[in-house]
Amino acid sequence: TAKTLSLGSSGNANRNGLAFDGQGNLWASDPGNHRVLRYPPRQLTPNKTDPEADLVLGQNDFVTGTLRPATQAEPALTNKSTLTNPSGIAFDQAGRLYVCEGSPRVSVWTPPFRQGGQATRLLGIIVAVQGQPVPTLNATRLGSALGPPEGVFAIGNNPFVIDTANHRILRYDAPETWPAETDTVISPAAVEVIGQADFVSGESNRGSRGDAAGDRFTLPVAAAVSGTDVWIVDS
Repeated sequence: TAKTLSLGSSGNANRNGLAFDGQGNLWASDPGNHRVLRYPPRQLTPNKTDPEADLVLGQNDFVTGTLRPATQAEPALTNKSTLTNPSGIAFDQAGRLYVCEGSPRVSVWTPPFRQGGQATRLLGIIVAVQGQPVPTLNATRLGSALGPPEGVFAIGNNPFVIDTANHRILRYDAPETWPAETDTVISPAAVEVIGQADFVSGESNRGSRGDAAGDRFTLPVAAAVSGTDVWIVDS
């Protein structure tokens, strides 16, 4: 329903995300129902109980909470109308919404948002090219591709994806500069990696068994921007 959030069951919790847009709407990822909900300011007044969302992304209505099955025409990894266990979310300066998913990928939604709509772009997708070797699991999780990302933040219009499984943060150029999507190149390449020495490394704490340090991460999950500082939650 428009009032329900499914954040976990049977002792298993899903990580969700919260973000406000420029109009004061509160957005919440609802991982158990494979959707993101928008709550308008009028539903967020003091002492208000059971606020109702007025928009859902990833589902066509407020009743459906199951993951839409993949088809040959709409593979799960590249389907822009669905969300799979969404977690961290964030807005950039232009009002675009970035949603981390368990697919693993980050979907980019551009206003005006509408129920039953689609994401405009996807981050972290590597497409196997016919006649070439299929990328291994390790290859698809490294380079500019993502493991299951848990968090995302933006500085201006530059998105930064917290690539939790690869113990790093990836910075992308602003979406208006991304090359057009093709059948073989779905996602833009990341332009900077933080927490690893290069784009092909993915070990916890850069492979060090010692204490944590300022140039490395172990399972980073979330971040917040305050002025010129970025605060990162790291395991």
